[in-house]
Amino acid sequence: MGASPSFLVVLVIMHWGSYHTLPFPSRLYTINETLPILLKGHIFNCGTFFLLIFDQHLLTYYDLLEKMSKLNDQLVNITIELKKKNDQLSEALATIRKLANTDPLTGILNKRALNKILSREISFALRHKLPLSVVLFDLDHFKGINDKYGHEVGNRVLKKVANKVRKLIRAEDIFGRYGGEEFIILLPNTKIDDALKASERIRKEIAKIKIKGIKEHITASFGITQFLCTDSKKTLINRADQALYIAKRNGRNRCEILINNTTT
Repeated sequence: MGASPSFLVVLVIMHWGSYHTLPFPSRLYTINETLPILLKGHIFNCGTFFLLIFDQHLLTYYDLLEKMSKLNDQLVNITIELKKKNDQLSEALATIRKLANTDPLTGILNKRALNKILSREISFALRHKLPLSVVLFDLDHFKGINDKYGHEVGNRVLKKVANKVRKLIRAEDIFGRYGGEEFIILLPNTKIDDALKASERIRKEIAKIKIKGIKEHITASFGITQFLCTDSKKTLINRADQALYIAKRNGRNRCEILINNTTT
């Protein structure tokens, strides 16, 4: 009777989930669909570890060490490459999110992002019983500026105003372009009187803006309101819009407060 073949058994414990979907070099000899490896033999997937069995007469102990060392080096390189790819993907996703939520002209939040944030701020104000003020403002006679000087000059005005307001608000305030020449500021944990003071300061600073080539003064009208527990997002914005309309009707370049459909 011939001698029974002897085997070399190697227990490999590893977290393979990060590697099995990676494109491996073609020179690797695959002995399992999920585990490409340089060594010939048999492999058994045991869940949290792999069992590798090699014919001992085909592979010496030192050969095994050398092969396993090369495999380890490959795994290290794959891990490094995977991290690099993941970092690149994270950066790309962050850029996509920023583009989706940013007004391309002014660089501030767009209407889509503002509506999402407003929903969050309303929930927060309700949950913690905190005040939330909303300021809606737009530039007076902006259409006349566009018609007289062209859209390029009009865009310069919008960017100048956005940059000015961005420097005047608090870090916790949310500022964005709501459409055309209309802007919105969300003031968390801010009572209506303080929202009026902030709006007046911004209004006066906007009136100081000078645009080369434009003789007209740049001014803005402001509509201010405060969130009520009965409000939806729509009713809150509509009331701020009504306050803005009142400001324009009363002469422009002014602030108006509207609460419970009553001006103050």
